[in-house]
Amino acid sequence: MVFSSGLREEQFGTAIAIPFKSENLLEEGEHLWAAEAPSAGGPKGRISARWGCVALLEHPQVPLPRDIRARWTERVVREPHYGKLDHAHDELSAVDERGLLGICWPRAENGSLLEMDALLATATCPTLNAGDYPSSRKIADAWSTLGGRKEAKYFWCNRKHGITTFQDAEIEARLRELGLTPGGSGVEECS
Repeated sequence: MVFSSGLREEQFGTAIAIPFKSENLLEEGEHLWAAEAPSAGGPKGRISARWGCVALLEHPQVPLPRDIRARWTERVVREPHYGKLDHAHDELSAVDERGLLGICWPRAENGSLLEMDALLATATCPTLNAGDYPSSRKIADAWSTLGGRKEAKYFWCNRKHGITTFQDAEIEARLRELGLTPGGSGVEECS
């Protein structure tokens, strides 16, 4: 699952937004990264690695104060590999050099703009196929390997918790064809 600046609105997926525990944006970014990279052993002042980064999305109608945005950007430029994410040949990177996520502001289930001032999200580096995103079939087939079973579990857990992409129905159908369902063919159940 990756962010793409080239998606049309009908291709948007669904996600879960969780309010910050504190008002310290930088601290929250570090905690989010620690959750995404648990092998790092907790917050250690990082918000990125070669495979991804925490990015900031501002509400389009309620911009953050300049000093907060400036501190975020100052923090981002200290990361050695920050935002160097691949993207399809016909689109811009989903994360810019200031650490801002280049997607539309999300909508709540009722269609209204999500009522938050800002969002932090983890943007990951996609696996491209000749400069484009892989098809649903290629994605599911890649998960049929022993090493790919972990990714299949990740997919099923996302589905269980309401996190989706526009390709999920096709991916799910192919995974079922391959027998890669939770509890089957070595794919662990989602907790």
